[in-house]
Amino acid sequence: TTRSEAQDTCCAVLYIWSLENVFPSVHAGSSRRADRKAIGFLPGVFWGLWNIPFGPPRSSKLAVVVGEPIPMPSDLLDGEPSNEAILAYHAQFIQAMTALYEKHKAEHGMEHVTLRII
Repeated sequence: TTRSEAQDTCCAVLYIWSLENVFPSVHAGSSRRADRKAIGFLPGVFWGLWNIPFGPPRSSKLAVVVGEPIPMPSDLLDGEPSNEAILAYHAQFIQAMTALYEKHKAEHGMEHVTLRII
């Protein structure tokens, strides 16, 4: 990466609202908990059109919200970035993600939902 390319490199946060309507998932019930216990993890099962597991996506109106570009510091792009530089940029990205979510959540019926980043 050249210095001029590094100056132009940005990352942006985006959300796609109502994506859960395209592929509804099976929620963990008692039988799903037994599956998880037996195999050690819980695989996702998504229901598509006509209730076919992993079938074609259902038609649904989606809303995409894109945040402001976040310029990437050149030390992340040149060679081996330090852990401190990565953590600082990650914190900046998480802050932008949280701000974008909080700004638009009421428009999409999510005003009662708190964003949890794990």
